[in-house]
Order: sequence, then structure tokens, then C-alpha cells
Amino acid sequence: MKATTVVGYFYGVRAMKEQLGCHSLAELVLLAPIELEWYWARKIKPFVSYETASSLRAMLHALAALEIAEWRPHDAVRIRYSIRSPLRDRFRKIRLGDSYLRAYEQARVVDRLDHFSSTVTHATPDVLIFEAAVLVLGFQHALRPGQSARLRRSETEVYDDGSIQLAVPYLKQPKGTPRRVSLRSIRIEWVPIFRELIARSAKNAEDRLLPLTPHEVSRVTKSALSGIGLDRTATDLRHTGAQRLADRGGSLHDIMELLTHESSKIAQVYVDSSPSQARIINDALGLSPFYRDIPAKHARRFVNRAALEEMSPDRRVSGVPHGFPTGTIGGCTSGQSMCARTPVLACYTCHKFMPSADREVHRGVETGLRSVVQRFRDAGSWQEGSPVFYQLGVTIGAVGDVIRTLESRQDEDRDEKL
Repeated sequence: MKATTVVGYFYGVRAMKEQLGCHSLAELVLLAPIELEWYWARKIKPFVSYETASSLRAMLHALAALEIAEWRPHDAVRIRYSIRSPLRDRFRKIRLGDSYLRAYEQARVVDRLDHFSSTVTHATPDVLIFEAAVLVLGFQHALRPGQSARLRRSETEVYDDGSIQLAVPYLKQPKGTPRRVSLRSIRIEWVPIFRELIARSAKNAEDRLLPLTPHEVSRVTKSALSGIGLDRTATDLRHTGAQRLADRGGSLHDIMELLTHESSKIAQVYVDSSPSQARIINDALGLSPFYRDIPAKHARRFVNRAALEEMSPDRRVSGVPHGFPTGTIGGCTSGQSMCARTPVLACYTCHKFMPSADREVHRGVETGLRSVVQRFRDAGSWQEGSPVFYQLGVTIGAVGDVIRTLESRQDEDRDEKL
């Protein structure tokens, strides 16, 4: 195990001793393995945190491996499957927003970097250069301290137009696989910081952009933030960068790329926590006031089933928009063969369209289009402002207008009968 892992486990076991007393810890060590499940469920699990439970599980594995007391190597299976840790929400801080820098805090970081970048010279002390660089890497690119410490000078490109591009390594890659990187450009206002950093790193024999360990990057980042009055960490900068991207409408793929994640699980938490994402999705689902107020061009020209059946096939409108089939949604005064627009998607906003009086047909179209939006969202393959996004939002809004008009007519008919 890594030394930091062992230290963490030690503090977890010590927390159990301080919370429940030496007697409980001694009981656990001297316990007969067959009694573990019962003892754990009643004496340990209700009173310890997830971290402490993990530490105690590691301790029991060590006891079994070293054959201390009644523990033996074959008890590892019992330890692994018979005891459960307390439930925890791994992303609680993200959901609650506790780890995000507030707007005024982000403004302080930007002001500090803008001012420092405009005043940096060859005489600026190394420690100030390092502080500014790690702030940029954490704030703009949401890098982990380990990623910042592994940046290579040989993979840093300085272009003729003054821009600088970094190759950010993915962490936790399988051994023996090619080094995988994500290319990032430094914000142009902060390029002077990295020009000076590159010049100084060229004097070192090592191919490292920052002569710091991951732990030192964390410490320097916290010191730099403290210098502008913020009690924050490198992890807070990383969370803030991801949430800022989600608030701008970034897709799951964009957030995964920023965080250099292979899975979309954590990216989805940022998206779900973003009020901007809720607005974007409502727009695409046709739920925003903007789309709901778009009138269908055909408001009063509904046709019943009998009238549709009398029309020629060319004038009856149906289709398979985005892969889901629709029934006959209405008729067209010109005929589909005379129209170059996409069936169904374009019809609801066309003045030549005569919608069916069957409300359920339009409900099916509305449900189908919303499922398309949800599918695009889950795949992270659509962006706010794209033609597809706009077309889906407008079409769903117009379909909703047809449904509301039919419902209103039905209510009027009912009132007349009464």
C-alpha cells in the first residue's frame, strides 16, 4: 500500500478507538471470525463513518494475513462479504454546492491572475510564479494536483501567435498503455505567466514544467488562495471549473473531457446540479415560455379521421423523425411530394399543414420528440444553440400548441352540451 493510504487507515482506526473506546477495538481484534457479521452490524456499523469503517476493514484484512488472534488468511472472504460500510453520498459536496467558489471568490482569482500576469518579470520570485501557475491550472482547466505535477516541458507548445498549449495527462491509466493526454490552451491574458515558467523550467535537467510534487501543488494552491483571502483548496478549484462548464451548457462529454474522466457518472452530477442545465433541457423539451408561446400556423384548420382517409396518400402526413414512427398527424394542402422540408418536424409550423383532430396522435409525437431530447442529453451529443436543439424545441412547442387548442375546443363543446 502507499504510505498515504496506510496513514489514512491508521487515523480511521484511531477514530474508532477515540469514539467507542479501547475495549471495543480490543473486542474486534479478539473476535471469533464467525461472529463478525453479527458484531459488526450491532456494535460497529451504526456508530462509525464510512472512512472509519473502511479503515477497520483494512485492519481486519491485515490481522487475517498476519494470522493474529483467531484471524486466518481464509477469513478474507468473510471480511469482504460479511460486513458493510455505512451508506454515504460520495458527491454530497457537489450536490450541495459547498465546494464551489462563489462569484465574488472567482472574481478575486481572476483579478489576482490578471494583475500578476501584467506585472510578471524575470525578477519575480519562483514561488510567486508557481502560485500563479497552479491557480491557472486549477481554476481554468480543473486539473488535479497530480496532473499539474506531471506536466512535461517537452509537451508544451508555444505558437507564433503567442498562444500556449499544454498536454494534460490522464491519471490512473493501465500500466504499459501509451500516455494519453488532453490538449489545453492557456487563456491569452495569462500566457505571460507560463512563458516565464517555461523559461525557468528549461534550466532544469528534468522534463517537468513545475518542479513540484502533487502534495506540494496542493499546498502551493492553498497558499495562493489564502493570499487573496480565500480558505479554499485545489479540489474546490476543480469542482468550480466543472460546475462552471455545466452552467454554460456544457455536455456530459465536455465535462468528462475537462475532468479527464472515462465515465460520465460524475459529470452527470454536475449537470444535474446546474440550474442552467435545467433551463436548457426545458427549452429543448418545449417547456420554456419562449417555445410555448410559438403558435402553430394552423390553429383552427383541424381535420377528422374521415376527412383524412378521403385524402390521397401523398397529402396525408406521417414520418419517422429521429427514428420513432408516427401515425397520420394530419394533412397537407400541397402534398409531401411537393415539399422539400422534413415531414413531421417542419409540418407543425407550416401554414399548409392541417392537423388531425385526434389529440392522442399529437401526444404521441410530443412524447417521442421529448425522448429524443433526453437521448441526446444522456449521450452528451447536443449543444444549446445548435440547429437540432432549436428545431426540436420549436417543434415540441408547436405540438403542444395543437394539443392545447384541441383540449380547449373539447372543453368548449362540453360547456355547450351542458
